[in-house]
Amino acid sequence: MDAQETERRLTDLEIRLSYLEKTLETLDAVVVRMRDSLERQEEAQRQLVDQVAGSLSQLNADGRNDPPPPHY
Repeated sequence: MDAQETERRLTDLEIRLSYLEKTLETLDAVVVRMRDSLERQEEAQRQLVDQVAGSLSQLNADGRNDPPPPHY
C-alpha cells in the first residue's frame, strides 16, 4: 500500500468518524428529549392517580352518610 492509498483511507475514516460523531450527538439529544417527556408524563400520571384516589375517597365518604335506598 502506497502513501497516497494510506492517505485516502485515513481521510475516508476521518469522514466516517465525523458522521458517526454527528449521529451520536443527534441521538443523544433525542434521548434527552425523550427522558424529559417521560418524566413529564410520569408526573401527569401521578397527579391523575392522586385525583382519582381523592375522588374515590370522597365518593366513598359521601356514600356512607346517605341513608340506604328505600327498597332495603
